[in-house]
Formats: sequence, C-alpha cells, structure tokens
Amino acid sequence: MSRFDGEVVSVSELIERARQALDRSVGMVAVEGEVFEYRGPHSSGHYYFKLRDGEASIDVKMWRGTAARGLRCALEEGRAVLGIGKLDVWPKRGMLSFLLEE
Repeated sequence: MSRFDGEVVSVSELIERARQALDRSVGMVAVEGEVFEYRGPHSSGHYYFKLRDGEASIDVKMWRGTAARGLRCALEEGRAVLGIGKLDVWPKRGMLSFLLEE
C-alpha cells in the first residue's frame, strides 16, 4: 500500500512542468564543448549532434531557420564550440536536449 497522497498528473503534464522548471531555473545559457557524432545538416536543414566534455554529453538541436541566422562557424566532428541556447524536453520520448540558438 502506497503512502503517497500527493497530486497525480499525466505524463504530458509532468514533462510540461519539467520544461517550465528548466526555463525558470536555467533559462538561456552558454555552453562550451566538443562537437560529437556530427553528420552534417539533416535533409530537413535542421542540425542534430551532441556536445561533450570529459564527463558528460548532451543531444543538441538547431533548427534550420535558426542556423541560417545564428550559426557562426562550420560545424565538424571534434570542433570546440561555444553555444548559446536553452534546455528542452522532447515530449514524445521525455528526452533532455540543448536547443541551440547561436
């Protein structure tokens, strides 16, 4: 028998709350790391890759329109970059990623 008597929410609501909490507590942030698993822009024009340091990695997304105005260097495997953006949670998979703005 559970001793939990708190609120029950849907998965969608939980992920939306996580997204809002990240926006409030972290917001826009600059992150430096090494481009990892880069394969060039997707056929859609969007960019998908990872940034890593010696301890961790994070999935990165950059939308086509954002890349057209915010990409300041050629992306390539192993390149050290400084990216500005915010954390994002993809509801379909509940995955955390970094949404690159510049």
